[in-house]
Amino acid sequence: MAKKAKLLELDVSFGDVSIGENTGRLGVTMQRKGLTPAQADKHLCGKRLTGRVISDAGNSNGDQPAMFEAGESIDAVFDVKAISLKPKSISCGLTFMLQSVDINALAHFAQRSGKLQIDQLEDLLESKPGRPKKDGDGEDEDEDEE
Repeated sequence: MAKKAKLLELDVSFGDVSIGENTGRLGVTMQRKGLTPAQADKHLCGKRLTGRVISDAGNSNGDQPAMFEAGESIDAVFDVKAISLKPKSISCGLTFMLQSVDINALAHFAQRSGKLQIDQLEDLLESKPGRPKKDGDGEDEDEDEE
């Protein structure tokens, strides 16, 4: 079986995990040397991503059990609603539907480093069929912006 080609692979630092009623969120920070703001805007901001998060070895702390092995991964679909820019880094939150991810596995990524691999992306608004349109939302919106 042929392996899928990745659109993007980034070295990242994972932040905190927060759990809501229907979603879970994993904070992610990447250095600007690996991704420019223009690339982040094009590939992350306002996108629904299909891919995986992967942990690195040797960065466990007292709060993270050592039994969580390097190379552990979660394959999922996650949304990135916004990005945040700082002088040396770009950060965002990966929002997962709780029904599609193991919360305990997701919690092990908090405060670790690893990789974010993206196999597929689509505009977040386009991925929500039946979404009510707001005033000004139109099919030919891109044509009017030049």
